[in-house]
Amino acid sequence: MQLRVTPSISASPEDHAFEIVERKGFGHPDTLCDSLAEAVSVGLTRLYLDRFGVVLHHNVDKALLLAGAAQPAFSSSTKCNPPSSVPAAAPSRCGPG
Repeated sequence: MQLRVTPSISASPEDHAFEIVERKGFGHPDTLCDSLAEAVSVGLTRLYLDRFGVVLHHNVDKALLLAGAAQPAFSSSTKCNPPSSVPAAAPSRCGPG
């Protein structure tokens, strides 16, 4: 099999015979962070609707996943610190109007 890579003239995927995409599984750090950011955004949306009756502008599109620590040993290991996550959010600072 020969692989030939050429620059694309068109940026539109519809103009190409195929598209290569990266898929990440449920346990991938990017998937975990995206799921966390989505959950925070949904929570903020509900809070804004309950409190103000409208959805205020907010940016919750990033999250940080901090690795835990373990003490590996032959045929077993001990978890010293579990992984943790931090949402990176920019909620609205004031109500409507």
